[in-house]
Amino acid sequence: GVLVSARMQQSVARPLRALQQAMTHVCETKNFSCAVEATSKDETAHLVDAFNDMMREIRHRDEALLEYRDG
Repeated sequence: GVLVSARMQQSVARPLRALQQAMTHVCETKNFSCAVEATSKDETAHLVDAFNDMMREIRHRDEALLEYRDG
């Protein structure tokens, strides 16, 4: 039981840790080209997908703003 619990905890903790590290990187560097790879098909994958979608939208917004400014 303990082994199964530890394995399940790692399957949730590892993707959340990667997501947290990516968020910290974005906050520190203001570099919105960051993406996180989803390693599962569960709820954590939905969080990773939402984060990646948000980063993509921010990049598109920034590109549009630069284009507007330059044009």
